[in-house]
Amino acid sequence: MDRTEDIVDLNAMVVYVVASPLYGHALTGLLNGERYRYEARYMGANPSEALGRPREGRRSVYLIIPESVAGLESLRSVVTAEEKETPPGIVLVFDAGDLMEIQRFASAGICAFLAPGEGPPALFEALDAAAAGRFYCSQSLMARTLVLTGSGTNTAGRKSGEAHRPAYTYQDIPPQLKTIVTSLTLREREVALLVAHGRTDEEVAQELFVAVTTVKTHLRTVFRKLEIQRRAQLVVLLNRPTDRAA
Repeated sequence: MDRTEDIVDLNAMVVYVVASPLYGHALTGLLNGERYRYEARYMGANPSEALGRPREGRRSVYLIIPESVAGLESLRSVVTAEEKETPPGIVLVFDAGDLMEIQRFASAGICAFLAPGEGPPALFEALDAAAAGRFYCSQSLMARTLVLTGSGTNTAGRKSGEAHRPAYTYQDIPPQLKTIVTSLTLREREVALLVAHGRTDEEVAQELFVAVTTVKTHLRTVFRKLEIQRRAQLVVLLNRPTDRAA
């Protein structure tokens, strides 16, 4: 049942859904079911047209599910062209081939990523992250891309069926990558590795028993030393594939 205007919460996040009609209307209905949290509007299947339309002054996010590879490239071109302005919060749902592909889109201003078919909890987390301008990559998508990339930890001796995981401790990082973090202090290295493992600033603070402001300070220093600007770049840097003997 359609939502009526008299129950719209003006504090709710406006979500512009860009997807195929069937999928788009289904997602719009799902989000409007969370009536005091989201106000979803279906915008058609063309990302460039949707991003070109005027937005409301309220907090808003685009939820984009491209229908093809061409649609992905078109989206990247559009957000890159808008770099002169603050990029709108965008959640991109796609089947990433590797971590570098995620980094490409993150560098173009997209900060939240989901794998196709993920459930409401991951969707809501991604929307909230995009609205706040935080990097977010679902565990499902990250696991899939790490496996495809073949990055992270040494797989020797791993039992069949054991879950693949990204680098977490200094010992987990292959020797070829350890030179990347040698410029960091021990605490900066711990923060960098936890963030590369997908932790939020709050989660890092809890694990290291420090204040969130301390984590943010360390992270800024890590970014400066490693000459990067985004969390996505740190994830890619510490989980990138190493050279293997043929």
